[in-house]
Amino acid sequence: MNLIFLLLVNLIFGDSLSCHTHGWQKNLPGKTINFSKVGNTSGKVFIKLRNSNIQTGSLVFIYAGVNDVYSGVPSSVTVNNLQRSVVLARQKGAKEVYVILGYNPIGVQKNKKLSILYSDLQKKIEKLELAKIIPVCNDITSSDCPDGIHLSAKGNQIFTNHILKYVNSN
Repeated sequence: MNLIFLLLVNLIFGDSLSCHTHGWQKNLPGKTINFSKVGNTSGKVFIKLRNSNIQTGSLVFIYAGVNDVYSGVPSSVTVNNLQRSVVLARQKGAKEVYVILGYNPIGVQKNKKLSILYSDLQKKIEKLELAKIIPVCNDITSSDCPDGIHLSAKGNQIFTNHILKYVNSN
């Protein structure tokens, strides 16, 4: 009898909120390759995904949009970039594509205008097709975000549990 062991490969595309190796990414089952980069917008995520090889059967995680809001990119453009990324990942053989809505970064919540824009963006992203949406994690507090955007160790654990709850349910 021949036994074939398939290694689950997770590919992550995003910005600084997904590029840290001490966060949720290292808790995913299988091998994880992280293509995230500080400052990435949804457009840069699409380009990186377009230029990457995706192993058939991989899980793809996309977490982008906050830098779009900070940069003044219209939400319609961000949603279009994310939808194109999802479709492309599927065409390249991804088993599943997760789009992570994240959490409302405390820095965004302190700025009413940015908070409204980010909330609007999250509602539009929830409607993406061909993706599994990991909803907003509402359990993050200001003490979990020391700089107003990036998570502390405790915040990472809360966020990890939130993401894994949705990944493990599939």
